[in-house]
Amino acid sequence: MCDILITLENIGFPSLNIRKEFHLKFYDYIVALVIDGVEQEIIAPSDKDFENAVFSGKYMSHTFTKLIGTSPNGFIWFLSDSYEGSLADSAIAQYPCNSIFKLLEPWESIAVDLG
Repeated sequence: MCDILITLENIGFPSLNIRKEFHLKFYDYIVALVIDGVEQEIIAPSDKDFENAVFSGKYMSHTFTKLIGTSPNGFIWFLSDSYEGSLADSAIAQYPCNSIFKLLEPWESIAVDLG
């Protein structure tokens, strides 16, 4: 059994002093956060407009997508709302409520994949 239960209430973006403990040097960059999207498959909706919105061409199924931000060693520091599976990670990151980069110092970097 796990000693720690991770809930949304436990997730919070840490202060700079805490983030510094987890920074990762990658070439000339200081990586403070790693962000990627994750998709959760859902049952195909009967509404055609909604069905088209949640269809993920990447996985050829109907999904919701979330962005997850972790420290370089895996502590979850950010979790976005759910969005339609047809949206790319980069499109979701553009929404103002997901502007996690605004919480970082100018010299801190975010690692992402090409998705």
